[in-house]
Amino acid sequence: QVPMGRISGLETHPTDPNAAFALFSFAEAPKILKTTDLGQTWEDISGFGTNSTSSAGFPDVAVYSLLVMPYNTDIIWAGTEIGIFETTDGGASWAYANNGFPAVGIYEMLIVDDQIVVATHGRGIWSVSPPELAGYTPPPATLSPRLLSANGVGGVINLNVQLLSEFDSTQVVVAGQVEFTLGANVAPFDTTFDVIPQTSGSVDVSLASFKDGELFKSSSTTVQLISLSPPQASYSNNFNSPTSDFIGNGFFLRLPAGFNNRAIHTAHNYSNGVELTYMLTVPIIVANTNALISFDEIAIIEPGEPGSVFGDNDFWDYVIVEGSADRGLTWEYLLDGYDAREYPEWLSAYNNTGSIDSTLYKNRVIDILDTFSPGEEILIRFRLFADAAAVGWGWAIDNLNIQNVVGIAEDGALPQAFTLAQNYPNPFNPSTTISYQLPQSNDVVLKIYNTLGQEVRTLVNERQNAGRYEIVWDGLNSNGAAVASGMYIYKIQSGEFTRQRKMMLVK
Repeated sequence: QVPMGRISGLETHPTDPNAAFALFSFAEAPKILKTTDLGQTWEDISGFGTNSTSSAGFPDVAVYSLLVMPYNTDIIWAGTEIGIFETTDGGASWAYANNGFPAVGIYEMLIVDDQIVVATHGRGIWSVSPPELAGYTPPPATLSPRLLSANGVGGVINLNVQLLSEFDSTQVVVAGQVEFTLGANVAPFDTTFDVIPQTSGSVDVSLASFKDGELFKSSSTTVQLISLSPPQASYSNNFNSPTSDFIGNGFFLRLPAGFNNRAIHTAHNYSNGVELTYMLTVPIIVANTNALISFDEIAIIEPGEPGSVFGDNDFWDYVIVEGSADRGLTWEYLLDGYDAREYPEWLSAYNNTGSIDSTLYKNRVIDILDTFSPGEEILIRFRLFADAAAVGWGWAIDNLNIQNVVGIAEDGALPQAFTLAQNYPNPFNPSTTISYQLPQSNDVVLKIYNTLGQEVRTLVNERQNAGRYEIVWDGLNSNGAAVASGMYIYKIQSGEFTRQRKMMLVK
């Protein structure tokens, strides 16, 4: 064995997908290793072997880059700290490339159309157009699929997928099992969609795309499948009793010294370099009016630099309340983030590092309608961000009230907002129930579509009074024929209110 140090470069082959080159700069040791079997075995083509000098004429210098000529793969250029060295016999022999290029460090070489472009150390960027490259077009590269994000809120995996190349098909693999298959895509595109898994708990999710029988995989991500409660028009909690309505990390229901009642608390002090979240698992239906979030809080959070505002690089740590209308795939600020500078009492407590007690509670009110529209179903979460530097005491939250205003209608009263609920059951076979609410009389159209946007069935097309409605879809199209298994979309339109949801028919 020969010590070779860390690699100084890694290059590919223009025509052989199984070949690659590892470059080294360790003195008196091999400089270029080649593999033709995806790294299972390697061969020294610089002629050093176990010797301190090369038997093939390669200099004992650092190697930074390498380029294989696509018109003749036996011709290889090696970019070194003293210029370009060339082999015309696949590495059996090497010589200084006497092509007029200066003897300088060569950091990178690549082919762009009919040119070889060379980046140097201190001598700029050079290019040359060999006649052999006239009309050359690099072969198209197939890029692996990307799983941009995934979450399992509501027990359904919501995926944000990027397909950078054309594929014959793409599979969604959940816990080692294929749960869903996308058909061929004729062009690169981004998409989001839901997958209903046949498992629970924490699962690994990845993509497997196929092109001409070859497999291309994405990286894998772990998704926690989270069950949600039925949507509600309001929510209240004084946290005096244990609750299972929240899920997250770094928040706890506790009664520290100096406090009279239990509340949500972070660790005191919180840690450096963390992002703590606490999500309410009860979706909230945004009301037409009085869509307010009210809670008492203490936020002794490391303050930013004087004069900094939320979003500045020197704002440092902060806490924030956020909402999501897509089951946690994306989150919207319900207000700007804030820190201990929000109140003089909080900043004094941070600077004096004294005891913190319930006398520091302040009330906060947030208007959901500043961010979301009536009738939307949203999730709400509390989030604390801490950078890698100083920390503070943390965050306490108590007496949470969401749209819980005096005079809320009892069961049987008219709804306050347009809503379209998730069908139940889902997945279903052979039928499922769709529920919706109308706060006022209006024309209502409720239709079923397939994933291609083609209309499958019209369930409702009439004027209806304000109230709560349920309708059953029996899995038949407008011709009375049973539809195939798969994902379907149901969409309601009533006046200016439009909403759609996805459902899965499984036979």
